[in-house]
Amino acid sequence: MQQCLDLFSKREQLDDYQCDHCKAVTPAIVDTKISRAPDILIVHLKRFSYQSGFLEKIEDLVNFPLRNLDLSQTLSAGIKKHAKTSKPNSQLYDLYAIVNHIMYHTAGGGHYTTYVASDTQHSGQKAQIWLKCNDSTVSRIDKEDLVSKDAYILFYKRKEFTASNIINFASAGY
Repeated sequence: MQQCLDLFSKREQLDDYQCDHCKAVTPAIVDTKISRAPDILIVHLKRFSYQSGFLEKIEDLVNFPLRNLDLSQTLSAGIKKHAKTSKPNSQLYDLYAIVNHIMYHTAGGGHYTTYVASDTQHSGQKAQIWLKCNDSTVSRIDKEDLVSKDAYILFYKRKEFTASNIINFASAGY
């Protein structure tokens, strides 16, 4: 996953950039950074490619962490400076859901499933289980089976995120 984030934020030179104001064509550098670390991070993996008019599924395995995804290297300089003085977990994320796309090798396309983390209590102990949602069927899935070539959209929440953050945000009138 870190390699994906590194590629996302890698500087890129454009040789024929046209200025919006003066319309001059000039070389330019694109420097993509995340300007604000969100409470909820959605990572959409590029899984489809159009080659010669045909849709192809990209089935490369992307290893992604279930816990402690670190965004600190992908943030803009101002955010990094603020992150050093804020809470230590402010740039760390935990996975809570995965949308999978299973490609059918027919003209019909594919099928979607979802894995969702569920916090439970057993004998007074907090635990997390993962559930596989497949149409009308819900079953448990082992953590070892979550990372697959079918992972398509990953949902992370900031470690220090709580539901009250949403309530406070909504009541602030944003």
